[in-house]
Amino acid sequence: MHIVKLSLETLNLSEVIKQAGGGDYTSDTAIQITLDGAIKKALSLIEGQGIYQEFPAVSIEEGILVTTEPQTRPFHLPFPGNNRMVGVEAVTVFVVTIGGILEQEVVEVFQQKEPLEGLFLDAAGSVAVETIADQLNNTITQDAVKQGWQTSVRFSPGYCNWKIDLQRWVFQVLDTSGIGVRLTDSLLMIPQKTISGIIFQGKDLEPLNPCEECGREDCGDRR
Repeated sequence: MHIVKLSLETLNLSEVIKQAGGGDYTSDTAIQITLDGAIKKALSLIEGQGIYQEFPAVSIEEGILVTTEPQTRPFHLPFPGNNRMVGVEAVTVFVVTIGGILEQEVVEVFQQKEPLEGLFLDAAGSVAVETIADQLNNTITQDAVKQGWQTSVRFSPGYCNWKIDLQRWVFQVLDTSGIGVRLTDSLLMIPQKTISGIIFQGKDLEPLNPCEECGREDCGDRR
């Protein structure tokens, strides 16, 4: 099991604005100053960490069987999306977080009746956790390439026809206490700016991106 530190020096301004609801914030100097200040503050409060583990897996007709110890039986993982995925030789399960300091700051800023700054801080946190998830995704992909494997995009419980209760399995196979993340009985991850997911790997993996076969074009997580 691997635990890694994940840091950020910048955030994509357009993505932060998108997360904040969109709009031409740059046309108002005062709002632009608040936005820039919120992003700078967010970067100072982020404590990015990730944990991941690779497990042997194999595609069958009804899904993917994942072997995890000390479980005696392979776990049956449904295919993400609408199509069968073939060529799976392993899956990497991961959890990444930016920590809870930024979340607490957002609460305090709203309590101080600074809603615009709070909105921008929260939006920056959402962009930050997606960005560090991409960083970890790149690390996993690079490791797979060294083994001659291809990788899929990352998938999270609650998306692509996966039920949200798949979170329980993720937190069973990963000890996330080392990065300060826990799962509540209602399947909420704490801190909330946290992403869990699974990446498929294999020498002859296909399709690499089931999103291309999915008919749901309005999905905000379409890749």
